[in-house]
Amino acid sequence: MGWIAKKIHDIVQKFSVLEQSQQDQLKAAIVDKYETVTERGSITPMSLDTVNKLADSYFKLGGNSYIKALMHHMNNDMEIKGRPIPHD
Repeated sequence: MGWIAKKIHDIVQKFSVLEQSQQDQLKAAIVDKYETVTERGSITPMSLDTVNKLADSYFKLGGNSYIKALMHHMNNDMEIKGRPIPHD
């Protein structure tokens, strides 16, 4: 393997590790939010918006159905309480 090919290979490997790390961090944040709102019994509109954005990023990185099930529960079964999302 030539020098350039090795460098490209190393960059791709590091990128893969960073991508997996980001996916793991997103998953952890979503699970943490899910546990918090499940204990409380409701979710605020702002929290729901934020966790949906995290989930969108998670799925773009190849996320799995485990998080899809949590998101379904938060979006469809969870009581939404609190102030609405402020608009301009």
